[in-house]
Amino acid sequence: MSVMLLEYKEIANMSENIIKDLSENPELVKELEETKFFTERNKGFSKTSIDEFIGRAIWYGFIANKTAYELQYQENTNIDFKEPLPKFINYNNEDINNSLGSLLYNIYTNDGNCFIQDDWLNIIVIIRDYYKDLCILIN
Repeated sequence: MSVMLLEYKEIANMSENIIKDLSENPELVKELEETKFFTERNKGFSKTSIDEFIGRAIWYGFIANKTAYELQYQENTNIDFKEPLPKFINYNNEDINNSLGSLLYNIYTNDGNCFIQDDWLNIIVIIRDYYKDLCILIN
């Protein structure tokens, strides 16, 4: 198992495509909104939209990928928290599924360490499983 460093533009475009298509995927929205993690985060004064929630989960996955890569290869790559959004590229369901699968694979070091909270990891898995099922239904 080797860790690949994913590009910010791929992660950002994947996230934007998921968020852009939420109105066409009410089952995904419902499943995410019904998670204990989402409902707990939305108690009290702090309310998070589903768009922000998905964006944050994917962003944490991106940071976990960078961390796993750094620990695996000790490249000391800078993490730029102010990277501008890349030019939007339209992804289809298969592109999103593949990008999410790649992200989930590449957030682990060779010895199995993962640097993302389980709750956020589970949200990415739910989203990936949704797109994986869509791809199976289409094919």
